[in-house]
Parts: sequence; structure tokens; C-alpha cells
Amino acid sequence: MLKTFRKGESYEDSLNLSGEYDTKSLNLSQVIEKKRILLLVDLYDWCFYNIACIIKKQLTQFTIDILTVKDFYNNIRTVLANPYNIYVFFYPTTGLEMSELQYVRNVGKYKFSSPSKIFWCMYDNFVWRIKTDYHQGRLELVRNTMAKWMDICDGYFWGSPKIRDNMYDIFKIIKPNASCMDGVDTIMFNYKEYNEDILTKKKIKNRMDWKQ
Repeated sequence: MLKTFRKGESYEDSLNLSGEYDTKSLNLSQVIEKKRILLLVDLYDWCFYNIACIIKKQLTQFTIDILTVKDFYNNIRTVLANPYNIYVFFYPTTGLEMSELQYVRNVGKYKFSSPSKIFWCMYDNFVWRIKTDYHQGRLELVRNTMAKWMDICDGYFWGSPKIRDNMYDIFKIIKPNASCMDGVDTIMFNYKEYNEDILTKKKIKNRMDWKQ
């Protein structure tokens, strides 16, 4: 059976992976002198949240807050009392209707004299392209959701050139787009040569035998 989603629920919520990581007490900035950006993630203290924290740290010329989609939805009146110029969703959530996103955009129009901008990110290059037996209907669900987001958004970000190319091939509507931070810890994955493992030693020995 195809999994359905509750309001404000992410795909991770539907798998019961979120626990206490999808909600926190609000701590939103009230600064209005700078352009305001809200970054919307699936879970706190997970990958997207960590990427969002880096963006917030680096782009100090903006006022940036970070919420999960669930906290955004459940506290929508509080959030929109002081709206944002830009909303960036780190994944195309099914937790908000397109009419609700349009409402979010229009609130900015009354505050800033122009509608708020809505952007979204795509880091995945599998679930919306490859059918699987263990998730019947997931490809269609995700792809249809992406098409709706493509229609309503002002632009989107992709996590790799291959994702960019596949989106160009599959979707009829293409909005302004650019690359986004992939979240890889370059320090953790910094290459250091190591020749003491068994596999490497075997390869070296085979090369030496071949040369002889």
C-alpha cells in the first residue's frame, strides 16, 4: 500500500525515524534590517540541518533562521507574523499544499511590497527515477511532488550535475537553478595514502610479480 503523509510530515516522519529531532521550541530572529531567509529541513541535527547551519554561519549579510517543515507548519501563524523574503526547502515536502505555499508567498507581498520567493533543493537522484519492488508507487509520488514544486517555485538547487541533467531531461517546466552545498565533510573524507591494508599489499605484490 502506498504510504500517505499527514500534514507537516516528511518522508522521514512516515518511517518513524524522526523522534524528538523534528520539533523544537521556536527561537526566530526578529531582525528586519537585513533580508530574511528561512531554511526548512526535515530533522534537526541531521544532514540538511548541518548544511543549513553552515549556510547561516557563512551568509552573515542575511538574517537566517532554520526550522523543520513540521515546526514551520505547526507554528505557521507565529512564523508569518514576521515573514521572510526567501523560503528554502531542502526537499520537496508533501507536507504542504501548493495553495498553502502560495499563501506563504503572498504574505510577503503585504510585508515587502513583493511576494516572498520560494526555492527548493534536490539532493536525491534515485527515488524519483528508479522503480523498486519494495516501495510501490514511490517514484510516481515523488516525481509528481517535484513537478508541483517546479510549477510553484521561483527556482531550485541541485546537489550534483547528474541530478541537474536528469531534471532537465524529465521535467517540462524548468525554473532558474544552481548547485547547492552537498554536505560532504571534506575533512572527514580528506584522502590520505595508506598502504598497510591487506588488499593494497596484495595489489602491490601482484604488480611486482608481473614485472618479474
